[in-house]
Amino acid sequence: LCSIDRPEEGGLPPYVFALMAIFFLQQRKEPLLPVYLGSWIEGFSLNKLGNFNLKDVQNDAVFWEYTESAAGDADTAKEGAPKEMPVKRGQVSLIFDFKHLPSVPVGQLWVEMLRFYALE
Repeated sequence: LCSIDRPEEGGLPPYVFALMAIFFLQQRKEPLLPVYLGSWIEGFSLNKLGNFNLKDVQNDAVFWEYTESAAGDADTAKEGAPKEMPVKRGQVSLIFDFKHLPSVPVGQLWVEMLRFYALE
């Protein structure tokens, strides 16, 4: 009715709804889709996303590394030589256990998604 799915009339492109649905299903309190980098990683912040690197995919897992940035480090500025930054490593399974997912009606997901984007 409001032409939100028609970009030629000022609405959103069709792929945006797919991206919004995927993001919502990853961010639910009980996620229905896996997340490979997220708040469950200690120290994760969207502001530091550039410090995370996906390194490899092996044995049904994604391997990542996190390196602290040297910007603003007083010791580096005094010494002139870059200090070796600690690297955190981790892995996330590519296999999502669908057996333990909650059974949620599609109508409820639709209402939750509307609430997620409209209010939260």
